[in-house]
Amino acid sequence: MLDKDNDATVDIAEAKQAGAAVFDRLDLDKDGTLDIDELSGRLTKEELEAGNPGHKETLTKDQYLAIVDLRFKGVDSSHDQKLDIQELSSPSGESLVKLIVYRILI
Repeated sequence: MLDKDNDATVDIAEAKQAGAAVFDRLDLDKDGTLDIDELSGRLTKEELEAGNPGHKETLTKDQYLAIVDLRFKGVDSSHDQKLDIQELSSPSGESLVKLIVYRILI
């Protein structure tokens, strides 16, 4: 459940907490990083490389959560630091949801 405080919105803390849980679930080899295969379509190779300043082929949890933060800010059209269902349902909101909700992507 994303909305821990039941206010019908998702704030950045809730998004990052959910993103951290998704990261942990995706990190199948438990090495503390995600590669393109573990990301399972949540990011493109280009987005993976852009999210990693060293241009390695993996992301640490901190780098993953930085991407969550950037996407959150991009979705927050009302600039109230909370996302409602309309914002989360937008195309940019869906790209954030891929990072903070665990579901099998094909």
